[in-house]
Amino acid sequence: MGLIMAAAITKLTDKFVSHRAKQKKICGAAIVGLSLFHQYCYAGAWEIKPRISISENYNDNVFLSAPGTEQSDYVTEVSPGINIAREHARFNFELDYSLQAIYFADQDQSNDIFHDLNTRADAELVQDLFFMDMSAAVTQQTVSSGQPITNDNLSITTNVTDVETVGVSPYVRTALGNSHIGEVRYRYNETNYPDVAGQDTQEKGVSFQVGTRTNAQLLDWQISGSYRDQQSDDGFRWEQTRSELNLGYNLTPRFTLIALGGTEKNEYEQSNTEDDGTFWSAGFTWRLSQRSQLTLRGGRRISGRSAFLDFSQSNRYWRWTANYEEELFTNAGVLNSRQEAGGPLTLPEDATLTTEVFLRKNAEVTGTRSYGRTNITLRVFKQTRDYQITGDSDETQGGSILWSWAFHPRTRLELDLSSQREELRATTRIDNL
Repeated sequence: MGLIMAAAITKLTDKFVSHRAKQKKICGAAIVGLSLFHQYCYAGAWEIKPRISISENYNDNVFLSAPGTEQSDYVTEVSPGINIAREHARFNFELDYSLQAIYFADQDQSNDIFHDLNTRADAELVQDLFFMDMSAAVTQQTVSSGQPITNDNLSITTNVTDVETVGVSPYVRTALGNSHIGEVRYRYNETNYPDVAGQDTQEKGVSFQVGTRTNAQLLDWQISGSYRDQQSDDGFRWEQTRSELNLGYNLTPRFTLIALGGTEKNEYEQSNTEDDGTFWSAGFTWRLSQRSQLTLRGGRRISGRSAFLDFSQSNRYWRWTANYEEELFTNAGVLNSRQEAGGPLTLPEDATLTTEVFLRKNAEVTGTRSYGRTNITLRVFKQTRDYQITGDSDETQGGSILWSWAFHPRTRLELDLSSQREELRATTRIDNL
């Protein structure tokens, strides 16, 4: 079965990934790596779930034109897809693919097809010691903030490109006695834009961490260090070296004081500059109940003050989450971190691509209610990007309401209302989506 799955992924990769030599080399390595897992693939059950969705949309500005020159159109979206998954004690695999066929009622010469592929696999190659994570994906992203932008594929524009990512991460993790654990990890990620020159990015890095298991004793601690080297085809290079000490003191089973501190050095080869210094943060984690938890921290980083918030609360009717975080990223880094976390590869607020490093400040509140066959999801967000070399900044904020009704075990009706406002660098234009 493992070899069959590898062959299937190869077909998808050949069809939807560009044929430049270095991409074929990386994608080929990923497929070979997946085939190495075939020894685990004969145990357990595979789940194969085909699907199809059809939607009708009204676009009041299909060409993203200036006010007063808009043209409207009805847009039909047909999206067949398939999900293939397998869970096992030592091997997990998931492949999710969707084809998005777009049909315009009036502008039928602009009908188009898009592809979305997300593949993840993790394996325990040597029991309790050697592991490997792998991933590959294809999706779309807006190119430039200097042109009108869209947060979906339902408009007619040339300001959208495919983005392809591949990641491999072998690591060693082992117990150190009864209450401590250690890990050493290597990462390689490649992000490619087949239609945009100079944006392809390669990232490699190593990291280690050693410390107590979470809540293992009165005082929890962890020492970690990392090095990353990210290079882009336009000549940009970012090297980061980071070391960190985390402490947690469990005052009660529900309340933990937390503190962290360390050093960080960032070198930007393109501008021949570097930032280095220390950072610290302190706060607490409060487990208010079995269904509610709050983590709050504040401190300073090299570039100024820093803050972190993570709150979740559930009751009989609603589940609420609120998050705020700050972290240095590149566009490729955002995609890689989301894929490693198993979340959606892109979000509407990631409007444009760039190889420059930015400090991303992201705040989000989400509420979900389920009753019977109906689900309601509310979401508001605000994100800023402070670019570390040019000093520019982007700001995006918005919200959405999603209503979903499963009127049949395999059929669902959804209504989605969303609004988004973007103030992007390199332009004085404000986009309301």
